[in-house]
Amino acid sequence: MSIRPLGNQSGQLLAPVGFILTIFVALGAGTLILRVKLREVVKTQKRIDSCVQARTMELMRLQNQIAKSNSAIRYTRYVIAGATGLSVVVPVTAAAIPALKLALKLEAGYQFAELMVWRGKQLLWVVHRGCDSKGDGNILFDLLPYPNWVRPPDDWIGPHEMNWSKSEKKEVIRLSKGNRRSAAEVYEKENKRWEARWTRYPWPILD
Repeated sequence: MSIRPLGNQSGQLLAPVGFILTIFVALGAGTLILRVKLREVVKTQKRIDSCVQARTMELMRLQNQIAKSNSAIRYTRYVIAGATGLSVVVPVTAAAIPALKLALKLEAGYQFAELMVWRGKQLLWVVHRGCDSKGDGNILFDLLPYPNWVRPPDDWIGPHEMNWSKSEKKEVIRLSKGNRRSAAEVYEKENKRWEARWTRYPWPILD
């Protein structure tokens, strides 16, 4: 009886074992690559979400500040009218009119300053390409919306409150990087306060 050399049996066993090990190594490498890519996707989404959220909250604060300032202007105008006998809202003397008119101008100046600060943020948004601090140039962005507040010409009392010039009281901020997208809007509620919320928005981002 002849006996086959053990070397042949060893070779036959090592071939499938090596193939299986190769498969496991390939699967492990693929899983590692997938995890790295997934981590990058999550990181990118958090990055643009954080950027959109920060600017949206700033815009919401601005809108509420303008609305609050409008109330002060409206009330001051009523008081001035009352001091001149055109209204009975608050009984004040005519001697108070110069101070009230100065307060009216200061309030209007405050509104102007707030809007100019936002203009500066619009410029920085363009310079930084939204929130593209890494400078990779792949982020698509809209210009930050400029609040559609307009003021009628002054009358003998002084500055008027600002009025919203669009039919829809809503502004949207959005960013896109690859297939990652983020959008939020600032809108006026029924109680006249401005709020913020995440939203969907038509894409592609550049029309």
